[in-house]
Amino acid sequence: MIEFIEINSKRYPVRFGFNALREFTAITGITLNELPNMQENITLDHAIKLVWCGFKDGARKEKMPFGLSVDDVADFLDDDNSILEKAFTAFNHQFSSNEKKPMTKAKAAKQ
Repeated sequence: MIEFIEINSKRYPVRFGFNALREFTAITGITLNELPNMQENITLDHAIKLVWCGFKDGARKEKMPFGLSVDDVADFLDDDNSILEKAFTAFNHQFSSNEKKPMTKAKAAKQ
């Protein structure tokens, strides 16, 4: 499932499929077994990288060019921190088979 998040009047596809999770685990070192529980200890760095992976995979699935960096995503959050909440809402929708509690913005901002 692909959802879209509007940023500065542009719609960005976001998808948290296995490819996004594969990328996230590769760049963060978080294991597949740790994913369901990561909401308890997620760092801000991990939260931004998870959102970036969702945007990257959304663009891939939509066959759109992708040119955002992790820093670009952090800059978006500087301008509008509701983007993080929207991305985690999409994550929870797309990862709904997980029986853990949904990830919240407050937990995502934990450092």
